[in-house]
Amino acid sequence: MSDWQRTLDIHESWVKAEKDELPAHILAKEIAEKLRALKPFPENSDANSVTNYINWKLDEVAREFENIAEEEEDDTEWFDIAMYELYNWADISLDGRFGGKKNCWVRTAF
Repeated sequence: MSDWQRTLDIHESWVKAEKDELPAHILAKEIAEKLRALKPFPENSDANSVTNYINWKLDEVAREFENIAEEEEDDTEWFDIAMYELYNWADISLDGRFGGKKNCWVRTAF
């Protein structure tokens, strides 16, 4: 089992969206806000460090969700691509070990 270093809890919003009680662009806004609220990892003097990459990618993923929210449309294909990017970002290994330290648990339906 992985050792998640932090959690992005979007469970309540995710469940509402699954029940069609929350449009995708509003869900995207809430995800972006929660991503922006995550504390970045400390900057590393090594420009190629995994934590510097994670911090950079966090900003990129948050901007993607902000862009979806600004459109105020429910483009589910665009949203799905952003979720794919979010999961890839979240699953980045911090120690290179299978089941080791991972960046972020994304709590959706469970």
